[in-house]
Amino acid sequence: MRNKILIILLFTIFSCSNKEIKTELKTIYQESAKFEKDTLEIESFEILNISIVDYNYFQNVKINNLNYSIELDKMIITNCKETIRLLNKNISRRNQLIKLNPKDKEKYLKEIELDKLRLNENKTEIEKFETNIALTHQQIVLINAEIGQNKDIKFDLIEYVFNGKINNKKRIDTMSILNSNEYLPKFIKNKIFTKYNGK
Repeated sequence: MRNKILIILLFTIFSCSNKEIKTELKTIYQESAKFEKDTLEIESFEILNISIVDYNYFQNVKINNLNYSIELDKMIITNCKETIRLLNKNISRRNQLIKLNPKDKEKYLKEIELDKLRLNENKTEIEKFETNIALTHQQIVLINAEIGQNKDIKFDLIEYVFNGKINNKKRIDTMSILNSNEYLPKFIKNKIFTKYNGK
């Protein structure tokens, strides 16, 4: 009998905390939508799990974000390299056309100049994103150096499902939110920090 009463009490406490969390989530979503200038319709929040995580968890998610950023930069570099390849091909083809059609030489020379400008722009972009990647790797090294150190900061990790509409588009998002006294709430989706709308 005593165990049954204890279970009922725990269920009541959990239900109350669930209601409070849902109210907090609703407020955070409304403020985020206002900041992003989005239209928001909340149908429901389903709380999946509530746990306490340490500072290492926070740092690991930051590393995930940085690794994701590196992958995006690599994709841009790949696109730039492909553009350079195509521009070089165009320049070569136009040089051949000059030999075949000397009358149109001036036209082809202007096109070659434009291609060379675009080629140099893409080379500059590659250098910029390669520098970004090097700097991001340095950030990861610094964060890794901090992992394992004693940090007293604890976070509430709330895993939930958002059901509603953002900008009139139906959304059912499985998300998490990190909450602590030291930091503003941070949204997580697919193990990286994101905005409230999962982007």
